[in-house]
Amino acid sequence: MHMKSKDYLKHSLKSKLVLAIRYELDRNDPNFEFYEDPEKRSNKYYLLCLEKMKKDEKTTLYVDFDHINSFQYNYKPEGGSMPNQIKDLSEDLLTNFYRYEPNLRKALFNCMLRFDQGYARNKVFFIAFYNLPTCFKLRDMKTNVIGRLASIYGTVTRTTEVRPELLNGTFLCKDCNTTIPDIEQQFKYTIP
Repeated sequence: MHMKSKDYLKHSLKSKLVLAIRYELDRNDPNFEFYEDPEKRSNKYYLLCLEKMKKDEKTTLYVDFDHINSFQYNYKPEGGSMPNQIKDLSEDLLTNFYRYEPNLRKALFNCMLRFDQGYARNKVFFIAFYNLPTCFKLRDMKTNVIGRLASIYGTVTRTTEVRPELLNGTFLCKDCNTTIPDIEQQFKYTIP
């Protein structure tokens, strides 16, 4: 299921936005109390989650991975002669998470921008998944989990202060005074 084309990524993001308005609120949902207003109950689940994010002034959208597991779509590459293929978005997200994560954050930002421009302005949004199919013990994790979406558990024995992570950097060339914006940082200081 490794397709690295931009077409596939574009269809995946469109699917993500379709997914965002597809699920109805369930009475067994842990966030059901927030949506006690009968008027809100008729709305779509992830749109209600966006509303809750705004109300709580949060920047992380929690996505149930079971919703993604149940979602498959037809994919036909643009201009390609390949027939339509059924793609399993969940398996692709699990195996190639770092390829999708920046684009999922951008899609969430655009979705929040449409939902509430004032709240979305100058914020960085994140997506967190729960109900992943496997959960690894921290001690049992190996290098094959690097770059994958994984759920882990273990006992916290020590903590340190939280240090900020540089996600995107803007650089100024000393020779020509050109500004180079939004250079994505991949776990290390990356210059253009």
